[in-house]
Amino acid sequence: MIAEIYRQLTGNAGPRQVANEPRVGLIHNAGIGGMKVLVLKR
Repeated sequence: MIAEIYRQLTGNAGPRQVANEPRVGLIHNAGIGGMKVLVLKR
């Protein structure tokens, strides 16, 4: 997930690239061990 957000924010996601160059990426993962949230900003 982190690698995909990095690719999106740097414009290197190829055919999966989101339009209009995203400036913020959010990763949310919830499981038995708890919840993790990571926000990346370009």
